[in-house]
Amino acid sequence: SVASWMSTFPEDDNILIDISDNSDRLVVGQNSNVQVTQLDNRLIGVVIADGTVTTVGFTTSGGVLFGTDTGQVGYINSLILQINVEFRHESAIRDVISTDDESLIVVAEENGTITFWQLNNSVLPLRTIQLDETVGSLEFSEDNTMLFIRDVDGYLITTLLTQ
Repeated sequence: SVASWMSTFPEDDNILIDISDNSDRLVVGQNSNVQVTQLDNRLIGVVIADGTVTTVGFTTSGGVLFGTDTGQVGYINSLILQINVEFRHESAIRDVISTDDESLIVVAEENGTITFWQLNNSVLPLRTIQLDETVGSLEFSEDNTMLFIRDVDGYLITTLLTQ
């Protein structure tokens, strides 16, 4: 179980966890490690990030997205456990999400910057928006046409059209 697996970490560690959509894998961000593990505790692999991991999550297809306090955002393919795409930002990453088809990645930075990227083009962002509030989380609508941006307390800051 996840609870018994979690008991293997020291209590004072800052650990971020997400469970895959089909509930067969965990991704764990701890210090500078992004670790993917089967729920039976078999380690699939570990990627070392450029800073302390601040957010981790699975994409719909089983890939992994992560962000760090140094502004690194990484996408790890579900088949090859290595950083396939990397985006660089100026401040710590608060959240990173992708559309269901993984064509669009949205990154929220600690300084209020929201950046839209195409997964297949990590050179230039599609769009950048600067908010006055600190962003806590990002969420797409079910059809991926709207982006909900929430503050650190979970209150809706704004809603954006993604197309």
